[in-house]
Amino acid sequence: MDVNGVNVRKLTHSLKHYQQRHNWDCGLSCVLMALQEPQRAEILQDMTHIIHEEGFEQSTWTIDLCYLLKRFGLDFHYTTITLGVDPGYSSQRFYTKLLHKDESRVQKRFNNAEVNRISVEERSCDMTEIIRHLAHKGPCIVLTNANLLRCEVRHRQVTHCRGHLSECFTRTLRKTYQGHYVILVGFDLDRQKIIYRNPTFRDRECEMSLDCWNCLKKPENGLWDRRRRHFYPS
Repeated sequence: MDVNGVNVRKLTHSLKHYQQRHNWDCGLSCVLMALQEPQRAEILQDMTHIIHEEGFEQSTWTIDLCYLLKRFGLDFHYTTITLGVDPGYSSQRFYTKLLHKDESRVQKRFNNAEVNRISVEERSCDMTEIIRHLAHKGPCIVLTNANLLRCEVRHRQVTHCRGHLSECFTRTLRKTYQGHYVILVGFDLDRQKIIYRNPTFRDRECEMSLDCWNCLKKPENGLWDRRRRHFYPS
């Protein structure tokens, strides 16, 4: 794979890993990995108070992460195909309980993003753009479907998405949706790999083939296109 404007074939950003503590804080954990040590320490020292001030408690949406990064001075750009709460969420059991509680709050944060100088753009984003961003600016926080996410290891040759064991969450490629944030930290174009950190794990870099990332966008694999969110510290 060749990407215009990218002159390196392999790159990995060094981040201090943070493992999530609960079943709801994967996004917050990715923010902690993206921040510098002083800001990270400030959050960890007063996390309960900061979460309460931000208003998301144990229900974190991507727009909440945007406000948190803005609060701690990290420049970023957020792309999403839906400015607000996607109406398609109502059919997903993962979101059913959250929508009633969060919809008004989340929509208000989207509505107030511009006045708070939070950069949000309504559009999709492909892997070429992500690789360019990794090469020229830095890591990307991405909302994925945990049930389709995989973590490959180098001694196993994986040629396609189907029929292989997932090492992240499940041994079957279930079609239900379970949102989970990871942070992309690099790529290896010669080996056709994207490199990321998964806050579910202890300190570890995961790899996934570019083919498999592309497989996740195909309709038969469910909800990747509708749920894809990219969130660019820049």
